[in-house]
Amino acid sequence: MNAPCVFQPASDVRYAVEANGIRLIDTRSGATHILTYPQAAVWDMATRGCDLAQIIAVVQVIARVTSAHAGQIVRGTFESLRERGLVIRISDDE
Repeated sequence: MNAPCVFQPASDVRYAVEANGIRLIDTRSGATHILTYPQAAVWDMATRGCDLAQIIAVVQVIARVTSAHAGQIVRGTFESLRERGLVIRISDDE
């Protein structure tokens, strides 16, 4: 790994892998959120401790986009999850 991932799941979030993605459950509010691919891959890799460069490389392949576009997808996914309170920032290394 190059550097630690900059986000981790919020303490009240649980998740389940489903056929078409990942279902996130916010146990505080009871709300559920569905992540489809490639955003589901971002979640999966982040929860497994993959670093940002690894996540971007995999998203590039899954989504068949450039590295720059994959980086936008990954950062956008983290920002959206953060805004919904589903992840917390653990580092400013992004």
